[in-house]
Amino acid sequence: MKKSKNTDIQNTNREPKKKLFSARLRRDFRYGTNAVILVAAALVLFVVANLILESFGTELTVDMTREKLYSIGEVTDKNLKALDKDIEIIALYDEVQGASDANCVEVMKILALYDTYDRVTVSYKDPDKHPGLIRKTVGEIEASSYSEGDYIVKCGDKTRRIASSDMFVYETVNFFYRQKTGIQVEQKLTSAILFVTSDEYPVIYCDTGHGEKSRSDFTKIFNRLEQEGCDVQDLDITEITTIPEDAAVLVFLSPKKDLTEVEANMIEQWLIQSGGQIVFCADEDPTWTPFTNFNRILQEQFGLAINSDVISETNSNNIIASANSDKAIKGLSVSKGPLANSSVYQVYLHATRSVEVLSLDTDTTYIENYGIIKTMDTAKSVSGLDQPERTGVHVVAAAAVNNYHRKTIHGAVFGSTVSLTDAYFEKYIPAQYTSAIFVQTVDWMISEYNENEGSAIQIKTYDAASTRVAVDKGQSNMLAVVSMLVIPVIIIGIGIVVWVRRRHL
Repeated sequence: MKKSKNTDIQNTNREPKKKLFSARLRRDFRYGTNAVILVAAALVLFVVANLILESFGTELTVDMTREKLYSIGEVTDKNLKALDKDIEIIALYDEVQGASDANCVEVMKILALYDTYDRVTVSYKDPDKHPGLIRKTVGEIEASSYSEGDYIVKCGDKTRRIASSDMFVYETVNFFYRQKTGIQVEQKLTSAILFVTSDEYPVIYCDTGHGEKSRSDFTKIFNRLEQEGCDVQDLDITEITTIPEDAAVLVFLSPKKDLTEVEANMIEQWLIQSGGQIVFCADEDPTWTPFTNFNRILQEQFGLAINSDVISETNSNNIIASANSDKAIKGLSVSKGPLANSSVYQVYLHATRSVEVLSLDTDTTYIENYGIIKTMDTAKSVSGLDQPERTGVHVVAAAAVNNYHRKTIHGAVFGSTVSLTDAYFEKYIPAQYTSAIFVQTVDWMISEYNENEGSAIQIKTYDAASTRVAVDKGQSNMLAVVSMLVIPVIIIGIGIVVWVRRRHL
């Protein structure tokens, strides 16, 4: 039977139309396009990430230490954001050479954080390559105290020195080995910045005209006072006729001769009219030089006096065996005056004199005086002036406040400077308590001044269990290559292999 024409036409219409590309080619094109897009996206992400990392300009640091050793806290952040003056921090060493020194590296990482603030600029200057830089920056007088590795914090004409060793905390182990136990870079830098930007701060003058010990022997205590916002300077009283107007505290560190009558009157006038504060520190003296004029001021204004004797111990249990050659004995702090809020603790007393705390009559009720360090009850006072020996409790440091004048004035007397020196601070741990008492006493005297917020920043101690991840600029770029290019390419490669294998299925 012949098929009808209509049937042939219908069958012809039902035949599928041929497409321009085969299904397989379209599938290959679709998957290939996806691969190209993924590679292009990975390249774009890599370029963007690299530009972002490049914009940092410094290394990236992920601080995972328990105490955030390499980060800055809220106090610093708040004050740096609020700066209305330009600050310059100059590290006195070459940046490249510093990168090879472990201590410098730790400081540099924190300096980089300060450098991110608009008003702060950090630079590195090798004094050998920039002769005259220190003298030009801090002045002729202060330049001699600087050395390579130190730091200058500058605002306008006002500067503050931070010694390289002051950036860290050390502890003496077994009297021979010093171990680095903590870092205080943030504390030092922020305190210095707040000092150089402050318009009002207490000035402490250390006399140099009466054979006193050098201030350089007491850097621990004066660095602490500077950290709290004080300016510490030397002053030769023998060469002036009036105490400087900006003087807040006058310190005598073991003078070898007495004041003249003129000098004593000048100091007394300053105390009465300007509301000054005075700290007198003595030492054992084989010549027993009388301090007649010093004692006159101390007695009349504060009811205190330094005695011409030396304290020893009759009880061997109160003698420090390891320090016997230094005439070290045990003593106790007293919770009064500047130590009113402190607990009683043991201190070491080295070759100390005793201090007389005079009984006050009803006419001097405006004076309040008290011992702040005393001996055990078995201590003995031996005088070099044919006076009888006295055994019992002896006061070896005292303080007083006088409210009689227009402004309140304070005075303090320490029977020895030995425990205040850097050498004993490092050698005997209890000697650090005596240094702390000295600093607390000066703080008590200048309490009317605003406290430097930087001094409240805690020292950060090292913790072996803590972890720190630091990535420098080169390493960060390498990480970007790995994370933004290598890893995506590997993933795409694996995908292509899987696709090639599956296309035969």
